[in-house]
Amino acid sequence: MDELIKEFVAVVDDYKHFPAWVDKEAHVRGWIDQFPEIHREEILRELKHVLDRYYISEASMDTFLKGIINHSVLTKGQPDTHWNGVKFLDIQLGGNSQKEMLLKMEQLLNDEHGIDINFCDSESEFFYIDDGLFSGGRVIKDLSQWIRDNSDRFQNQTIKINAVFAVCHTKGEFFLNQEIEKLGEQYGIDINLKVWACYRLVNSAKRKDLSDVLWPKQIPDTLEVNKYMTLFSNMGKTIIYRDGESCGVNKVFSTNENRELLEEQLFVKGVDIINDSGHFGVAHKPLGYTSNYTLGFGSLVITYRNCPNNAPLALWASTSNWNALFPRQNN
Repeated sequence: MDELIKEFVAVVDDYKHFPAWVDKEAHVRGWIDQFPEIHREEILRELKHVLDRYYISEASMDTFLKGIINHSVLTKGQPDTHWNGVKFLDIQLGGNSQKEMLLKMEQLLNDEHGIDINFCDSESEFFYIDDGLFSGGRVIKDLSQWIRDNSDRFQNQTIKINAVFAVCHTKGEFFLNQEIEKLGEQYGIDINLKVWACYRLVNSAKRKDLSDVLWPKQIPDTLEVNKYMTLFSNMGKTIIYRDGESCGVNKVFSTNENRELLEEQLFVKGVDIINDSGHFGVAHKPLGYTSNYTLGFGSLVITYRNCPNNAPLALWASTSNWNALFPRQNN
């Protein structure tokens, strides 16, 4: 286990919100020791397998952004001239992630092509950036408000929006496209929205059996879980479970058995956290924040900047009886 913990820490070493007063290896050991001993090594090994591919370090974020800057399709093969004719949007209504990404773009564009984004401008082509698209709610709010505020000058025109994310979840992307299309029709604006992402992970209900997120096939039959599930039955709705043996379209998980272990154990601990906290709302599900009628969003994508609340509660939520692996900064 000692070697596995060292390997795990090496993957996530630049996460910004590890407790400064605790050795990282001791912190990881303290987290995994909260699970039943029989499952500890398998849980940590499978989580490492996932994060080996989907933890977004600062170095990998820079590599992704360099790829965007020089992308032959996005820039039509002319990055030196393309970016001068783009308006960079700084319109995020909550949090600092967009400002931080824009600062990176500013530095990289200057280094790569000598371009200062403060002098880049356009009346028809716009660039929106954030580190991740999960449910789509944030970017929908940001762009919707911006479109409303500028609807008079955009009316009867065609505008192009390139929305860039390190990771994109397909259901959120679907809702984003749907809402922006509605706004375009409402205000008489021809909006050409294009989403670009390093990772595009499947999480729609229609493709649940091939999903790239935690989506349980069943839940454990325990007293605490059964109590929690009465909340759903009392609402008169039925949970849709995953079926089959898939490791995801993108092969996120190493095996179906290991996927099921993560789904089971993170769900059980998520229920305990909800019971302990006393302040979570109905959208805080064991496997991650979502307003949808599921057991949780289930994303396992974490960036060096923060752990999304769409990840399982056991990863980021702390209570008097639970220490989080990736304490997060609230927006």
